[in-house]
Amino acid sequence: MARKLLLLLLVCTSFLVHDVTGKRRKDKDREKQSLSENTENVCEIPDPNRSIDCFCDKAGYQNASDATCWLFYELQPDSVVWGYFTSQTNIEKLKINIRPDGILKYVPTWVLSQLRNLKVFDVLYGDIAEISPYAFANLSSLQEISMTRNKIIELKPYSFAKLPKLTQVTLDDNRITEIRREVFIGLPVLKSLYIDRNNLRLIYDRAFLHLYRLEELELNGNQLSVITRDTFMGLQSLKVLSLQDNRIKMLGEYTFNETPFLAELSMDRNGLQYINENAFHGLSQLHRLSLSENQLKSLPNNVFNDTPNIRFLDLRDNSLSMLSSETVRPIMESLKDVSTYFFVEVLAGFENVSMRSLRPRVPDVRTDRRTDR
Repeated sequence: MARKLLLLLLVCTSFLVHDVTGKRRKDKDREKQSLSENTENVCEIPDPNRSIDCFCDKAGYQNASDATCWLFYELQPDSVVWGYFTSQTNIEKLKINIRPDGILKYVPTWVLSQLRNLKVFDVLYGDIAEISPYAFANLSSLQEISMTRNKIIELKPYSFAKLPKLTQVTLDDNRITEIRREVFIGLPVLKSLYIDRNNLRLIYDRAFLHLYRLEELELNGNQLSVITRDTFMGLQSLKVLSLQDNRIKMLGEYTFNETPFLAELSMDRNGLQYINENAFHGLSQLHRLSLSENQLKSLPNNVFNDTPNIRFLDLRDNSLSMLSSETVRPIMESLKDVSTYFFVEVLAGFENVSMRSLRPRVPDVRTDRRTDR
């Protein structure tokens, strides 16, 4: 009898706990729904003097997936307006444009943390002098970040951290002066990094050490004067490197040795004067090399020894007085392919020579005036 009573008591207790737990869960859901419905819908703010105006693909509570917002006035980090985004936590793509009278001096990290499905984040025309530590961090769905024309000067360590799905970062047209170590941490699938047209003068050695999956790096239009092997340490998957319009006068020994899969290298308009014969050592996968509009007077005989697969070579607008057969011999087999292009300009003028009409002292090459991909 006692056993029956004990069993009955356990069953009743179980039902009671289940009922209480279920009630708490329902109360929590109702509370969350009530909070959402009592929060101003960021997609339909009725105030004509609102400081932010968002155009959403769907305006109902928690229905928007794509939002483009215009910021008209300065918002403090603790402004109640940022709380309006809790009405649309399912947004996947968020773009914030700053109007001439608007000011945004920081990354709205708290807002991003509320958007659990956010994949693309874009800010344009902000006044964000620095990206602070963990400004972008622990966002499990984020795939693309674009911070173009935001007057960014400094990237603090851990600016971009623990973003497991991030594939692309764009920081073009800012004022970034240097890239320090530990800025990019915990980005296991980052494929593309664009930092064009900034004021970059210095990249710390091993600044990209943790970007072992990066495939494309663009640093065009900066003030870089020195790059070394340690500059690209860790970029073991890099395929495209663009360094056009910088101030790099020389390429030293083993400069690109840490990028064994590099396929495209562009260094036009740098004022290059000297290239070490081992500068391209280890680049057996390189097929496109552009060195136009520099100040090269000669090339070492062995400079292409490790790059037998070059199919596109642009040496125009330098000060080359001659190009010996010894120099281009390692890449001759690749240059014989009909789809390859070899652009060269000597002091006597540009030569557009087919493979069948070369002078005896010039190796078999195909030249053309086409310049782009």
